[in-house]
Amino acid sequence: MTRPMDETIVTTMCAIVNDRNEALFIDRCRHWNGLAFPGGHIEGAESIVECIKREILEETGLTLHSVQFRGWTHFYGENNRERYFVFHFYTRDFSGQTRTDCPEGRLIWIPLDRLHEHTFASGMTERFPMFFGEDTQELYIQWNDQNDRVRIQRELLKP
Repeated sequence: MTRPMDETIVTTMCAIVNDRNEALFIDRCRHWNGLAFPGGHIEGAESIVECIKREILEETGLTLHSVQFRGWTHFYGENNRERYFVFHFYTRDFSGQTRTDCPEGRLIWIPLDRLHEHTFASGMTERFPMFFGEDTQELYIQWNDQNDRVRIQRELLKP
């Protein structure tokens, strides 16, 4: 059976945690309301890991030395037949100083034990177990034509 191809968008996102147990977030002005981890879209022929390292350097000024893969979120919208993949990473292995002129929004370090005091972008808190846990996971979220979530499914992936 032949059917039209869905549009596929591939992005990355990284939880960066410093020695004071604070995570770095961006308060994005343009794309959505609330805090989110830095990251962005894959470009050209770069690999997923090259993408996250480039995006973090561009947005935050930090150089990632190594990252741990934590899983992905797969969004699917029935209204536009768009598949949106976000590959999630975690690191404490970085160097540099955060930018004061982030092009994507304001950078903010938040203590991990105070995350509950802040407002995050839609779907971010559902992904915290993936970023801060030890297991690799897939989170699948599907929307209908009215942009209502009709399905949320989490899978733990064993080695």
